[in-house]
Amino acid sequence: MAGKHLMALLVLCLVLVWGSAWAQATIEEVVADCVANSGVFPAGTTVVSTIVDGESVTVELSAEALNGLGEEVADAMSLALNNALNDFGVTALEITVGGLPLWTYLPQAAAGAASTASAQTLSTASSLSGIGGIVTEIPDRGGGGGEGADIPVLTTELAGKGVGLYNSHGAYWDERSQYRYWRPAMRTLCGPNPEPPRPPGWSGSVYQPSNYYYWTRGFQWGSYYEDYRTDQEIRFLRAYLKSSGAIVCCGRNLDKNAGFFDYNKYGYPNCSFPLYKWITAAKYHLQEIGAPEAVWNEPTLTAESDKDIRARPYWTNYNMIGKWPLTPGEIEEVRNNPGLWGNWVSIHLHTNAAGSGQGRGTETYWYTSKYPWLQTKAVELANAFNTAIVNAIRTKYDGYWAEDPQMYGYTGANPPEWPSGVGNWVGYAQTSPSSRQWANRGVKTSNFGEIREALMPAVLTELLFHDDWKFYPDHVFSLDRIFSATVAWGMYEGICNYFGVTPKPRLAATVQSVSFPALVGPNAPIEGTVVMRNEGQAWCWGNKWVNKVYFPYTVWKLAPTANNQLGGDKIPITDAEPIYPGQLATFKINLISPATTGLYTTEWRMVNDGAFGGAFGQVATAQIQVDADPPVITIVSPAPADYPYGCIKVEFSATDELSSVASITADIDGEPVTSGQNICGLALGAHTLTVTASDIFGNTATQTVTFNVVNSVGKTTAGGWIELEGKKATCGFVSEYVEGSVAPAGNVTYQDHDTGMTVKSISLVAMGIVGNRAWIYGTCEIDNQPGHWFRIDVTDNGEPGSDDVFNILLDTGYQQGGKLGGGNITIH
Repeated sequence: MAGKHLMALLVLCLVLVWGSAWAQATIEEVVADCVANSGVFPAGTTVVSTIVDGESVTVELSAEALNGLGEEVADAMSLALNNALNDFGVTALEITVGGLPLWTYLPQAAAGAASTASAQTLSTASSLSGIGGIVTEIPDRGGGGGEGADIPVLTTELAGKGVGLYNSHGAYWDERSQYRYWRPAMRTLCGPNPEPPRPPGWSGSVYQPSNYYYWTRGFQWGSYYEDYRTDQEIRFLRAYLKSSGAIVCCGRNLDKNAGFFDYNKYGYPNCSFPLYKWITAAKYHLQEIGAPEAVWNEPTLTAESDKDIRARPYWTNYNMIGKWPLTPGEIEEVRNNPGLWGNWVSIHLHTNAAGSGQGRGTETYWYTSKYPWLQTKAVELANAFNTAIVNAIRTKYDGYWAEDPQMYGYTGANPPEWPSGVGNWVGYAQTSPSSRQWANRGVKTSNFGEIREALMPAVLTELLFHDDWKFYPDHVFSLDRIFSATVAWGMYEGICNYFGVTPKPRLAATVQSVSFPALVGPNAPIEGTVVMRNEGQAWCWGNKWVNKVYFPYTVWKLAPTANNQLGGDKIPITDAEPIYPGQLATFKINLISPATTGLYTTEWRMVNDGAFGGAFGQVATAQIQVDADPPVITIVSPAPADYPYGCIKVEFSATDELSSVASITADIDGEPVTSGQNICGLALGAHTLTVTASDIFGNTATQTVTFNVVNSVGKTTAGGWIELEGKKATCGFVSEYVEGSVAPAGNVTYQDHDTGMTVKSISLVAMGIVGNRAWIYGTCEIDNQPGHWFRIDVTDNGEPGSDDVFNILLDTGYQQGGKLGGGNITIH
């Protein structure tokens, strides 16, 4: 939490504290060591007295402690002593000078301070409600846009409740330093950083550890600041709160795509590196969004860092009340209206550094010395908040991967630098015994300006230790976004518990749409889509640190249920931005259909694929019909029977019950035919009709019929002349087939009078009779030239002169026919 330039000075103090603690030093000795040797306390400061009352410690300092006193220095003093005294179970620390709390020597904004708001009497609860009405008009005041900003209200458990959110510190203009420059407020983390968030072109420092553990492994990592990671939890928490109907105001910009802060526009000195808006401290963000100057520029303070610390509680106060600052009388009216301040909380999130690298776990602070009437509710909030955070890490976050010391490359039970006398190194197994769980450092009270100046219950949480990674996994957990999302859910639950409302389910999802093909073929690829809406904790990807390597992972997946008849694997969410409450996740599903016909169910449900997860939410279901059956073929004609020589009608069809017939083809002895076609002149003997049909999925059926072409027993005679167009011809023939004969007997003559062509039969091969129609086939000579064939088709329409019909076809292509103009055709 402390500023970068201050934290470096804490190391010596904290190392001595740890050494003293191991040597079983007294509280008084530890306090004296820290004040004398840390460099955090102003020069010449001494300990006048240390009063221990159970878990409470009051440290009286000499007057030198007031030299250069500001909010930042006061915070650093409190943090240093709190960390040093942690192992003694101290939960309440007060630093005093001359018997008065340290903060009372800081300038205060009260009556007489500049105000940009018009004077207004706060005499009734209704007037307070009216003044505070701006927050309902701008529910996300100050947070900026970006990831997770556009969150719909899904539930109303926190409707009407106001929450101020503040993450870490932010870069500020340090005019007190020798060189005067913009500085990021926080020191680097000591552990590996998977993605250093450096500005473009930045070539700043890299952490190059000199101790045995780091040097022997050759690790070097880019700078990674506390400020670069606590925005993750706040962004998640903002989304959870907004989805629950809460009024949210944020002190810093949470949009990493918001661009650069225009320091020139506001008259600030030049910055030597690109100053992103999301990196700047609250003071500058609030100025940029148009907050009243009295909020971000406390006139009684001079240091920019001190003004920034004050801006955070002032901003929540302003959003709750509608004006700032307040007169003592107005503050008294706020005090007398718990219906106003009782519906608001102020949340401040930081991460810690012990310097020695052996700090671990979560602690939460409250402090109400300035407004003691808030104490009961502030303590309730701190307990609810801290308990829910620790519980979320222990019971909702799968930290088993951090259990084994080997993940850090340790070859023995302990790291080389592990101090003697404190037992073996242990990871976070998330299970009993409690020594292996996430450390709960408890609820404490100590002066921090962020929470002291709030006119509502406020807490400051040190979530974890960012400088400890060679001893405990706090650091590697902190770089896992899934950890951040889970921690933020614990914060949300803590706020709900404080307000006495039931949190929404953490694991919840609704089905938005399901799209699968209704009908598919066998063994075919199936492409489907399921869209799920998140209703609870954000779904995201994170990073695990195993064997000195970070690798991406997620526990949020869509999985087939036990009722799924089509198989399938778990499908992770896409590796993109988190999916916040109310947002949609689209899953592309690829399956293979079964080989057999049937109606199959595919069923999918969200799953948290971790130790504390399982399936949850609504079930996405679709039914898919598989058509593995070919069409059914029906052949009407020919049947498997004997057919007289001549013309045979072919009739067939195909149907498909589930899909449709895509194609149907047929042939007789390999020659294509179509349904409804009359096939004439097939040779005597056996023939096969083959019909093949396929549906739209390629399921194919084939059916055949074998039939015979035979001679007909009977006799056909003809004689006469034929009426042709513009000419005429004469014919005469006799053809008779007797049962058992090889071929019909008889002869045929035909003469075309126009051309003079003469046809005479050589032999008759086949004769067929069907009703009053007869067909005769044989060999012939044309104009005395043998080696030809003929086919005659005649119709006997009754008595002579009744328009009998004669047709002839020769192998030369000659074809003529017509009615008999004279003569007769007889079939019997």
